[in-house]
Amino acid sequence: MSAKKLKKILAEHLKPTDSIEVHTSLSAFGYIPGGEQSVVKVLKEVVNQGNIIMAAQTADIGDPIDWEDPPATPEAEKEIIENMPAYDKETTPIHYIGKTPEYFRTSKDVKRSDHPLYSMCAWGKRCR
Repeated sequence: MSAKKLKKILAEHLKPTDSIEVHTSLSAFGYIPGGEQSVVKVLKEVVNQGNIIMAAQTADIGDPIDWEDPPATPEAEKEIIENMPAYDKETTPIHYIGKTPEYFRTSKDVKRSDHPLYSMCAWGKRCR
């Protein structure tokens, strides 16, 4: 699917002033030239007077006692805790939820919330 076709489809269902929460799977679109960059660009063009919100999870920096896939061994838990970098909403990358949210997080004028595991990123008129 081209970015032009995606934009046409989204513009049929969204108004420029809408606020939307986006969960994506690039593979569901088939091939999109430009991938996540094209998707984010189109979203910003379609709701250019509204707001976009995407999850920005970093569950991989949680307590290793809760890790399941793969689980942390009891021997590894102490080393993991001692060496895990602190959450930084500006630089900590998003994990496990795809390329689009990570690209969105780093794009112009996007703000990220403070929660270290389940933060959200927002862009738009009401974003602060």
